Amino acid sequence: MPGLVTAAHALGLTGLFATRVFVPMFAAAVTLRVAPGVEWLSDLGLLAGIPPDAVPTWFTDDVTLRVLAILALIELLAHKSEGARELLNDVDRWVKPGAALLTYLGVVSVSDQAFIMGLLGDHGFAPVLIGLLVGGGTFLTSGVNNGVLRAMIEVDEDDDAGLISLYSWAQDLWAFLGIFFLILFPVVMVGLILLALAVLFAVQKWLEFRERKSREACPACGEPMYRSARYCGACSTANPDPTDVSWLGTSTNRPVPDPVRHPYRLVAKKRCPKCAARFLRRAVEQQCTACGTGAFGDREFVAAYDRLVSARVPTVLVVCGVLSLFPVIGLIPGIIYYRVAVVAPYRRYLGRGRTFFLRWGVRVLFFILIMFQWVPLLGLTVVPLMAYISHSVYRNAFLKAVRREVAVTPALAT
Repeated sequence: MPGLVTAAHALGLTGLFATRVFVPMFAAAVTLRVAPGVEWLSDLGLLAGIPPDAVPTWFTDDVTLRVLAILALIELLAHKSEGARELLNDVDRWVKPGAALLTYLGVVSVSDQAFIMGLLGDHGFAPVLIGLLVGGGTFLTSGVNNGVLRAMIEVDEDDDAGLISLYSWAQDLWAFLGIFFLILFPVVMVGLILLALAVLFAVQKWLEFRERKSREACPACGEPMYRSARYCGACSTANPDPTDVSWLGTSTNRPVPDPVRHPYRLVAKKRCPKCAARFLRRAVEQQCTACGTGAFGDREFVAAYDRLVSARVPTVLVVCGVLSLFPVIGLIPGIIYYRVAVVAPYRRYLGRGRTFFLRWGVRVLFFILIMFQWVPLLGLTVVPLMAYISHSVYRNAFLKAVRREVAVTPALAT
């Protein structure tokens, strides 16, 4: 195997394993098992020199393929679950380097068995350097990827806008197809991987910059506070010019349009009604980690909050009705719109276990409703009906949680 191709393969793995653990391993094993027997692929990249009837190695053995297929499927399903996705984002960074190194050794063992035997028998620096390149590089790139995903989860943890799902599917395709093209065109694919990593790194830095710009120094104590905060979280000094929050809950440059409603708008974005810091737990009974203010201080605040969110329903139904005029095309923006406007303000404060059955029950019902969107006239009611049902289901679950958890305490909306 030429040195350039070997180095390109090792470098490329660091970018592909930044997204998934078992999906690229399975894709590599399948490619090396099947592709050498395809005439128009057998002479490309790492496949050159592999006989079509080559005996399977440990990496392309039937047992390995079955195990990797099961693990890859579990991984794909796990990344489509909000709770599992957050857990994997915290732990898989430590697994990816080992998986990348195993894949590198597996690919080389198939495409150049003489090389791998010499590598394992060499007591010099070659194994160490390759291990550092593949393992260390994967650890760094996965950190960048996880940072971007973590920032997306912070602003939209329930994926109401659909951005996390889109990013997740893109990662799946990148991990599976990327390995295939890396084996066929190692040098070219490395260039694309480096470009993708550069874009991902730029996105991470932009998100960090945006977070810094959303804060300013408190006029009293100098500590950074969110521009949308009503009070400083450190010294409780009132913010003289609080700004509004965006649909994703970030501070904007717009002045607050209605100071009376502002604390409720902050809570709707899962931010503290006082200092605008993010609430970390999925519960109605919790305190801000920055200033100690409760999310829902009393029943009066909850009632006013519920009135604010429910007042959006008529507008949401009209907008969803207009979007229903466009079958399929209007469905996706309609769902995103009503989720952000009248579902997320309730669902953000419900635990994962509590919303699991609600979510899947609603999904089954909605699958049936969507089938009628093509029916003239009847189809116009599909998206508004989905919006109304979603709002009602999650509102009732939220109010039940409030009656169970929120105590009677002094109002915090004053």
